[in-house]
Amino acid sequence: MTIGPIFGLFFQILIGAISDHSSFSYGRRRPFMIAGLVVFVIGGVVISCSGIYPLLSINSFEANNTLQIVSDIFFVIGNILWTIGINAIQLSYRAFILDCFDSVDQVRANLIGAFMGGIGQTFYFAVTIIVYVSIQPEVHSTNEQRGMTIARLVGGYVLYVFSLVLLPISVCV
Repeated sequence: MTIGPIFGLFFQILIGAISDHSSFSYGRRRPFMIAGLVVFVIGGVVISCSGIYPLLSINSFEANNTLQIVSDIFFVIGNILWTIGINAIQLSYRAFILDCFDSVDQVRANLIGAFMGGIGQTFYFAVTIIVYVSIQPEVHSTNEQRGMTIARLVGGYVLYVFSLVLLPISVCV
């Protein structure tokens, strides 16, 4: 989880400096949003190919130390790519808002963007819970362990949705 802020510190400065001095036919910010989206998708595919998530698991073969190390390396590389993509998209979006809207509408546009990002993350967490519960029933040896894991996932999801509801209220007050 600390990879994001560390890479964001360097890549947001780099992407911001490059996009400030660029002139593309689609504008200064849009090509970086699209490039960030491509890198984000590639990172997501690499993460899903690692053994951390059970979609295209390398661990579906006989587990040994070499495959586990390769799986972990795939996860770290995918997470780095994913983070770089997210940073490129977010930076370009925030700069695009500053370029296109006056100061009165900037707050509203940023709030809409943050709210839509929260909605997307909410759906992501919901799908993650469904996939985990349906694909991984044999991970836990007892029903009590499985119940506690589901309770943690659902509890975290409910807290996230609650924070999503509080976001517009805290900004408007």
